[in-house]
Amino acid sequence: MLPVTNPIRILIVDDDQQIQRAFDAALSSADNIKIVGRASNGLEAVDQFEALQPDLVLMDIMMPLVNGIEATRRIIQQEPEARVLAVTSMRDLASIQEMMEAGAVGYVLKDGDVDDLLNTIRATVAGNAVFATEVAQLLLTAGHPGAPPPDYQLTSSEERVLALVVAGLTNRQIAHQLDISSSTVKFHVRNLLAKLGVESRTEAAALAVREGLIS
Repeated sequence: MLPVTNPIRILIVDDDQQIQRAFDAALSSADNIKIVGRASNGLEAVDQFEALQPDLVLMDIMMPLVNGIEATRRIIQQEPEARVLAVTSMRDLASIQEMMEAGAVGYVLKDGDVDDLLNTIRATVAGNAVFATEVAQLLLTAGHPGAPPPDYQLTSSEERVLALVVAGLTNRQIAHQLDISSSTVKFHVRNLLAKLGVESRTEAAALAVREGLIS
């Protein structure tokens, strides 16, 4: 994963100027966060990312010229370790799955409060996959009809932990939810990463969504 600067450098991508101003107001006064650029469509987003190399891109989906899904795909092709967080009003399963397949590290909704957004930004750049509660529940209950998912030889305990990783819970929260110790959670997460062939929780969550491991 790419190193994070101090302050965290943010690129805002949204075609709604009012939303951009709202993000400006919410983030500019926050400690350890700096807005370094803004883009109003996917083409601008890709150009701005290349020029600015931000730590995190806040990416809308519905935009003119090139949408956020395609812009995310192009950014990840340019820099596979880039961090793109979907911040959108789109709540449908197809948009969520396509955004994750494009390489987004999380998916949250625009109607969340400012503190949640700040916490999400910090969690995302720390390497966690973050999903709005509504989004996580949709992913966990939607299922993946058609071909069965690949068999990664996960135990039932590892599957439960993976589902909670996708839901954005920390190790401490997972331990509380499953009534196990934090060291046991760390053990399961370490095994999960090895079995899935990934290096981070973010990659594990994205793979789980993409391949239907949390149905």
